[in-house]
Amino acid sequence: MTVHQVLTSCFGIRHTSSAATTSAEAAEPQDVANCGEPGETAEAAEPKKHSHHRGIKILGVATMLAAPVLGIAAQGLDVLPSPLFAETTTVTPQSSTATPQGSYAVTATYHVPGSGTFDYQTYDSSTHDLYITHGSRVEVLNTGTDQLKVLPRTADMIGVHGIALVKDQGKAFVTDGITSKVTVYDLKTDKPTGEISVGKGPDNIMYDQTSGKVFAMNSDGNSASVINPQTDQVEATIQLGGSPEEALSDGQGHLYVALNDQNQVARIDTSTLKVDGHYGVGDGDGP
Repeated sequence: MTVHQVLTSCFGIRHTSSAATTSAEAAEPQDVANCGEPGETAEAAEPKKHSHHRGIKILGVATMLAAPVLGIAAQGLDVLPSPLFAETTTVTPQSSTATPQGSYAVTATYHVPGSGTFDYQTYDSSTHDLYITHGSRVEVLNTGTDQLKVLPRTADMIGVHGIALVKDQGKAFVTDGITSKVTVYDLKTDKPTGEISVGKGPDNIMYDQTSGKVFAMNSDGNSASVINPQTDQVEATIQLGGSPEEALSDGQGHLYVALNDQNQVARIDTSTLKVDGHYGVGDGDGP
């Protein structure tokens, strides 16, 4: 079975061929993962709830952001090769001809080499590094130098989703929704240093500075895994009552988690690590 077939059955993504895909990429051996329960074939596995897009544009208000406004584009859905060490290339942004809409405008587009879909991105304003989840690997685009690094990946990194930076520990935590693991990276060496098993289908992940904990949102497990970034151990699993998407902290001891199958937002008390409230979103659907 090809990775295209796995992703089509698990994620509902359909591949669109592109002339930009090289013959070498097309000929690469494909790693295949089971996206369902142990012993279950990919064809029989229940489709994932995650929503993916083949391209992401980052918009901002130019007068408020020091970083450039970016657009990112890629083609294909292959599992990408992994370098042994971080590989750096230069990607030249293309000026945008789009007509500005109010205060917002796309000023440049970066075409990231290779194939694969994007999900969450994380920006480090102190280093001007944009961390990108790209198919089966993590890439780091420095918006000041236009240098793009491809980080080494482990064999269990097949469908990466979110990235949380814990600068005081010198670590990054990356979710993989297919293998239900979080990969830990050393920010100095750009190398993976370990893996953490979490709940089913982790998607978004975030670091809450108030509690000092990392929270992985398990989209298919209806839960959040609480990770101690000092020990890289799961300290608790919080049942949320629905499928979580993105989580945000108020900086005062609470996280707010969108439950996209319940039309609700759950509130987590980060001191007790329990849900202490749910908020309906009215007529909204799939927050």
